[in-house]
Amino acid sequence: MTPSPGSLTDMLFFVTDRRIGAIRPDGSAECMPQFTAPHQATWQMEYVFPDGSQGVLLSQEPPKNPKASFYDQDGMAGAKTHLWRYDFRTKSMREIDLPPFMRLVGVIPGKDRFLVSGNHQHIASILTADLDGGTREEIWSGPGYAYGTSLSPDGRKAAHHVTGAPGRPSYEIHVVDLESKACTLIAGDPEFLQFGPLARPGGQP
Repeated sequence: MTPSPGSLTDMLFFVTDRRIGAIRPDGSAECMPQFTAPHQATWQMEYVFPDGSQGVLLSQEPPKNPKASFYDQDGMAGAKTHLWRYDFRTKSMREIDLPPFMRLVGVIPGKDRFLVSGNHQHIASILTADLDGGTREEIWSGPGYAYGTSLSPDGRKAAHHVTGAPGRPSYEIHVVDLESKACTLIAGDPEFLQFGPLARPGGQP
């Protein structure tokens, strides 16, 4: 897939049969990119840079146990994950050096750094990292299983939900300040499912 410069931001991506597809909003130019990394069983698009020139891909190796799910709480039940930066013009890709259980949230506005989150051995964490995965800084970690992380448009805060924390069985929503690293519980009620926080354009989760 080699989009013309004028169409780099005019593509929709989707997943079908564990592969990434691309199509223009008018239904034309549908294609299924082929990626060169060996021994990967499933692919999905994690992030597209604002100018459309590059994207971040998530791939998973086949599970070591054929009966294991690709999607377990640690992302590691025999299905090791990888993150890749892919250039749509040159079709080149290089792996981002992050732990295999981390997922990309996005690029922090005004900084050439990723925000990533993940779960491993019942500990959830949020990190920042250079665009190659290096120079990592932990922003927050805690017990339980956290996901659905949303970065505010101004890049100052991130919201996520947590479940399975000891003594707190319900879903909770937390907001983390990326500069101070302070984490605030903003919603938690065992009678309601607190799930999937999103930040509005004004910057407030």
